[in-house]
Amino acid sequence: MSIDYRQKYNSVISSVTSAIVTKTGTHPLERLKVLQQVSNHYNTKQYNNSMLNSFKHIYKNEAIIEGLFKGNLVNLFRIIPAYILKFEFNNYYNGIFVKPYKDPSYLNFLASGICVGGSQILLTFPLETIRSLRTLDNNMLKNNSIAMCCKNIYNKKGWKSFYTGLPVSLLFGSFYIGIQFSVYNYLKKYYTKNTFYAGVTSGFLSQTICFAGDTIKRNMHANIVEKKYKNVFDCMRQLGIRKLYAGYRANLLKCVIEAPLQFYVYENMMNICKNKIDYTCII
Repeated sequence: MSIDYRQKYNSVISSVTSAIVTKTGTHPLERLKVLQQVSNHYNTKQYNNSMLNSFKHIYKNEAIIEGLFKGNLVNLFRIIPAYILKFEFNNYYNGIFVKPYKDPSYLNFLASGICVGGSQILLTFPLETIRSLRTLDNNMLKNNSIAMCCKNIYNKKGWKSFYTGLPVSLLFGSFYIGIQFSVYNYLKKYYTKNTFYAGVTSGFLSQTICFAGDTIKRNMHANIVEKKYKNVFDCMRQLGIRKLYAGYRANLLKCVIEAPLQFYVYENMMNICKNKIDYTCII
């Protein structure tokens, strides 16, 4: 079976473009979400107010570029290969679980999506750990440059520390990506051709169901350099249900923008690469 290298090239270009546009555009909300998620770990209430007041605090203490986009560079280092892998894995696993069936069910799409999520997480997780520490403010972790974050992580338990929180991330992260891709693909196949509606629905459902797992992961990353929790279960006990959803509103807004945007940019870049733009996905 011959490989369509032009198709692979188009997919890579589209994935990279989607990653840069989507993650840079929504990074201020992503950073606020992370700061709210780890506020309990550092006993700070600076980010527990409204999103507007939280952004005012960030601007006042860190200036606009540093404050809103801190951690975006390392996030792009993580997300560019992650997006390339995510869309490529999506095509690959759809070929196993979806395309062989004339009328695939939602479970076919879900199985494909979960495999996409697990594969992506395993290959890019160390960069996720670095990104969590890089996103913190100076009161939480001073001098948290990318180099110092790597040093702080490695000094604890060597390379093993870069995989702190991996089991939780595999469980919740795989289902997050699985639900996102499966709902999106299922809706696009059976119910609507509108990228925005399918993207918003998939983003809302996936982040609502799996958000608590992301909060646990962030706190376990913060726990590397300032130990507060004995293990994942102790983290869950100390946080409680309410604090497991700290940052949910910021993340909800981010997902409403991010989920349709990533698919929109990817699909239209693929059409641009093919010199055949289909405007029906905009309408």
